[in-house]
Amino acid sequence: KELAVSLVYQGDRLIGIAPMMIARTSYSGLPARMLSFMVNKHTSRVDFIVAANRRDVVLEAIVEHWAARAGDWDVLRLEGLPGSTGVIDRLEHELAGSRLLPFPRERLRELFLITINDTYDGLLARRSRSFRKNRHLYMNRCEKAGDLSLDFHDDPDELDASMERYYRLEPKSWKGADDGARFDDVDRAFHIDLAKRLLSRGGAYRNHFVNISGEDVAGIHVILYREVAYFFLTLFDQSKAELGPGSVVVDQAVRGAFATPGLREIDFNGYSRVAHTWCDDFRPHEVLSACSPTIRGRAIATLRRVKRGLAARGTNSTPDGSGDAAR
Repeated sequence: KELAVSLVYQGDRLIGIAPMMIARTSYSGLPARMLSFMVNKHTSRVDFIVAANRRDVVLEAIVEHWAARAGDWDVLRLEGLPGSTGVIDRLEHELAGSRLLPFPRERLRELFLITINDTYDGLLARRSRSFRKNRHLYMNRCEKAGDLSLDFHDDPDELDASMERYYRLEPKSWKGADDGARFDDVDRAFHIDLAKRLLSRGGAYRNHFVNISGEDVAGIHVILYREVAYFFLTLFDQSKAELGPGSVVVDQAVRGAFATPGLREIDFNGYSRVAHTWCDDFRPHEVLSACSPTIRGRAIATLRRVKRGLAARGTNSTPDGSGDAAR
């Protein structure tokens, strides 16, 4: 992997950044140099860094730069852009007018959210009867399992210790058995450093824990910043899954967010089953791709279109050509 960061200046003022990298990979069955955002396995969304009221001029300049350096890469893949901010609309416009070979946008995922325009009790009243029943069931199970304690940390001076307490849950969670999902030292340091940076800019953190008889069985790391509560990380003891500690700790975090003055939104930073049960609203995130106009880029683009066409024909027709409706 190599950095491919684009900086856009207006005079001597920096007005835009595209935090990109180039990685050697495979795309549509061919080896390819992929130009993409700098992400890892924990990244839920991406975007450009743009000065106020400079979005269109920044995106125009970035696409022009990509086209001018098209010999350095084969495939452009922008995965996880917000679909509701106009960024993808503008990028589609710029790509269509360039010499690059763009593809239609694709839906990637929905990130769930709660708009705080009511009370916590009002939110519960709007949830389904089965949701409320399960909420009481999980709380009762945790209470009967032992001495239940629900606590949280929000003191900036305790951040490091609180995060270490949180990370001790990981070996007991599903991530403990998944090498690809476990946090390494870099991941852990990143989240601690991010929290400290946002605290220095007026933000706050709140780590909630569910403890049964002196043992932590669930935790959630929440960042409060610019009127939004971001539910960054959630872990629970997999051996206690039948008690529902993950649901209980999320419940505590939601209650805490509603009790915090000035918050307008809870961002679940994900699309899990638990998040879905709490939310009616979501933000779509999408993928935008293009190929370079080089020989390799054109070959990859052609192969992708052929594969997509064959896949579409396979989906929409049966061996006798009668289509899905005949099944």
